[in-house]
Amino acid sequence: MSENKLTITAICGSLREGSFNRRVLKAVKELAPKHWESHHVDLSTIPLYNSDIESQGDPQSVAEFKESIRKADGVLIVTCVRVKAQCCFNKLLRLQVLLRAVGGQRSHKTR
Repeated sequence: MSENKLTITAICGSLREGSFNRRVLKAVKELAPKHWESHHVDLSTIPLYNSDIESQGDPQSVAEFKESIRKADGVLIVTCVRVKAQCCFNKLLRLQVLLRAVGGQRSHKTR
């Protein structure tokens, strides 16, 4: 096992402060190996997708979100299996925020 620091970007699928998902992320942070350095991304600051705004450049919160993923060695997403949470993350993936954050091409296809 390498003792080099691993940067982990952690994303919680619930915005509620006392949610089970947040408690899981807190436990992961407490129980993670010492060489893990986790950074939590607050999705409440990410605006809904709007191509008019995107064409003018990313809002600061979106730019910071992309940068945290770009710099990370890994991404941990904790979410429940309820439809609403899955829908939220499917939209993020569909918009290819994660792909674009690591330098991928934007696809105009959505599924």
